[in-house]
Amino acid sequence: MRYASRRGGCLKWALIVLGVLLLLLAMLGGWVWWRMSLKATPTRDYIAEVQAGLMANNPDDAAAPIIKQALANRPVGVDKDGDEFEVYGTEEPGELGHGEFVAWLASDEGQQTMALWREAASKPRLGEPLGSVIASQPGLVQLGDMRDGSRLLAGAVRESATAGDDDQALENLEAMYGLARLSAQHPDLLGQLTAIGMEAHANTFAIELLDVRGPPMPKEHLDRFQHIVNGAEAYRGFSLGIDGELAMWLDRIERSYTDNGRGDGVMTADGALAFFNDPVGAGGMTAGAMPRIAGVIPAVLAPSRSEFTEAAEQLHAEATALLGEPLWAFDTSEHYLILAEEGGRPGILDGAEVLLGAMKPAFDKAITSAKVLELDIAATQCLVALHRYRRDHSEWPPTLDALVGDYLDAVPVDAYTGEPLFFRVEADGGFRLWSVGYDRDNDDGRAAPAGGKGWDNIAATQDKLVQKPEMEGDLVFWPRP
Repeated sequence: MRYASRRGGCLKWALIVLGVLLLLLAMLGGWVWWRMSLKATPTRDYIAEVQAGLMANNPDDAAAPIIKQALANRPVGVDKDGDEFEVYGTEEPGELGHGEFVAWLASDEGQQTMALWREAASKPRLGEPLGSVIASQPGLVQLGDMRDGSRLLAGAVRESATAGDDDQALENLEAMYGLARLSAQHPDLLGQLTAIGMEAHANTFAIELLDVRGPPMPKEHLDRFQHIVNGAEAYRGFSLGIDGELAMWLDRIERSYTDNGRGDGVMTADGALAFFNDPVGAGGMTAGAMPRIAGVIPAVLAPSRSEFTEAAEQLHAEATALLGEPLWAFDTSEHYLILAEEGGRPGILDGAEVLLGAMKPAFDKAITSAKVLELDIAATQCLVALHRYRRDHSEWPPTLDALVGDYLDAVPVDAYTGEPLFFRVEADGGFRLWSVGYDRDNDDGRAAPAGGKGWDNIAATQDKLVQKPEMEGDLVFWPRP
């Protein structure tokens, strides 16, 4: 009897424990179901606000419709997705050989297409958002399309310069700068980086045009040349990209978090999946193929709405402040942004830093690229001024100070030092113009490996603007490598 009673007692406690476990499991299941059922409650559409500022009030001033016409006339042999497109010089599939490109340029279709690109580049506004991270809807003009147009124009600059057709070369060069300006109207870092690369690309071909045509270029053409490069302005509105990037993140927070009515809330499972599936883009804010339950744990570990918003606004504030600092004041031994430093900032949760971590390198690269582009533009403007001086005086100036007044407003400054660029007239009758570059050490005009000018590819041109620590040597603008 005692054994039976003891066995009955154990069974009773086992049933109680089992009941408690089932109750806890039910409670856990109910909590998981509740977290899965949470819906974001956006109160503001940041993306719509930003994009509304891009729309032209007067359709006649819009470039987008003209660009779409030009895109329909891409030369045969070009990858329609734009991924493998190069003007000429290689024999990879989807690319044009030099002879094919020249033949296409001379054709009626080629001439019409180039005229459309030049017309589009002359317009003051794009007229619709570019298709990229912030606006990836089909049917929009894509950033890759803008790069393709710039490559076509670059090839036309080269052919016109070789043929001695200064007017045509300058028209195409001006259009390259115009497309960069239009791309810079797109308010996110990807659009800004694309615009920076396109403007640096235009500078590269401006210097190639000087090299091919040189001092024999007539005075009126050199004066027009100076006017074109002095009008380069893609980097001047760079703060728009920083503001747009903040708007994109705030919009993602709006569409990923609940709102408790007091400026706070928790991340939804769908929002967590959207963030981790696509950490840098808008991505439509959908959960994708993964089951919603997979987003519950990341959502629980995510920072609160207010903490995430605070972290995004802090990153934006630091990036904005950094944009106002000269490049020579940057500490190149560390990441530039405080939020990008290892260990983060006190007072901001690690979860927010993890989610914003993908943006920190982009901010670093974009801000540095914008500042080095200022140097690239100043050097290009100086080179044209030097050739104008040579045209008027039949010799190179002894110093850059001789250009001030009639040719330049001031001696161009090396962004890496805050001091004037280095200039020297060579014994062979040429000259050398250079910056000390990333290492901030004057190597007497010795070009850094893979440095200097001359890339035809826009992506490579963008990378050129951010020299690496191992790139010892100077950033040489002239002579061309």
